[in-house]
Formats: sequence, structure tokens, C-alpha cells
Amino acid sequence: MNLAVAVFDAVFIGLDLLGVSWAGPIGLALAAIGIIIAIVQFIYNIFHPPPTPPNPIEKFIKGPLTRGGYAKLIADPPKSFAMVDKKVSLDWRATEAFIIEATNLAPKDINGYSDPYVKLKVGDKKYKTVYLRKNLNPRWDKLIVIPVADVINISVWDHDTFTKHDFLGCVTANISHLGVNEEFEKSYLLENRPNKNDKISGTVTIRFKKITTEEYESMGYKDS
Repeated sequence: MNLAVAVFDAVFIGLDLLGVSWAGPIGLALAAIGIIIAIVQFIYNIFHPPPTPPNPIEKFIKGPLTRGGYAKLIADPPKSFAMVDKKVSLDWRATEAFIIEATNLAPKDINGYSDPYVKLKVGDKKYKTVYLRKNLNPRWDKLIVIPVADVINISVWDHDTFTKHDFLGCVTANISHLGVNEEFEKSYLLENRPNKNDKISGTVTIRFKKITTEEYESMGYKDS
């Protein structure tokens, strides 16, 4: 056995350095003890391998879930989170929806214009911009902070003071591909409602960003 021979040689070299004759009974006895210890240790290691160090990424993925259903870090962070799927969020607290503009909207009023505004629906919560009078290409530049959700329902309406508001189009935005602290901007083509035949045209442009609790609190946002 190579391991035993190596220990045997090492014992002899040590005895030589101490001035003990390796051929003597003491040297032979020590060499035999060393060989026995090495063999026992070798057999023990076979049946009792050392424990594997914990993997921080596994702890990360298997951690408790946040409100958005995403794993939260409970262990020391790995050296590079590039090793973790970007869809696994460290801490997705809310989403910023920056409603930029709409273009080429359909006229709904007798004056040839519309008074448009945008509505967002996330679960049972609804949000909207102000309406802009006589404008088929409105620009709001309005920031709305919405709850954690990958699917946002967007609709555009024409405001009327004394009558029912007119529908200008809708679209569903899916941001499941977006990582935390990443931004995504898109001009969505407005569509009609199911089983309806409204006059629809134009687009609405919105920029989304998933934000962390730290950013949410630093910006002074409040739960709605």
C-alpha cells in the first residue's frame, strides 16, 4: 500500500534526524505503529467522508418566500449572483410603472378629439393618470407604484363629464422576464375588448422597473 510505505519512510527519516537507529527495535516499533495508524485513518475516511461545505446559492434558492413568491437571501451571498437566474428575486418589493405617452388615439368627442387617461389594474387594485383635454397624442410622464405582479392590465379611456367614459383601447403587459432593478420600456398596440367593436387605434408607451424594499423605502413610497 503506497500510503503505508510513505508513512514508513517518513518515520525512518524522522528517527534518523533524532539520532535513533531505524534498524533498532524502537525504530521498528514506531514504524509499525505509524503504519497501523495510517491504515486505520485511511479506512475511517472511506466510511466517514468529510461533510460538504454548505452552498450559499442553494440556501438562497431554498430560502423563505417573499410576497411575490420569490426566494429571499438568508445565507451569506454567493460571490456572484450571475450564477443565479435573474428571475429569482433578492427582494422584489414593488413595481414602478412610468406611463409615458399614447399616440394616434381614436377621437371620441364631437370636436374631433378625446380627453384620454390611462388605467392600470393589478389584482383588485386600480390606478389611473389624470386626463388630458383635447389630445390624441397625450404625454403624461406619470409614475405609478404598483404591487408585485408579473401581469398588468392597461386600458385607455376618454373622459366625459356628464356621460359614460369612452373606451380607447387596452392591452396586457407581462413583465415576468424582468429582473429586479432592471427597466423595460415598450409601446403597446392598443386592442379592442372581447366581443366589442369599438373604434380603436394607437399605442401606449410604459416603462416598468421592479424595485427592492431598500429603494421602495428610500423613495418614501407608501402601501396603497
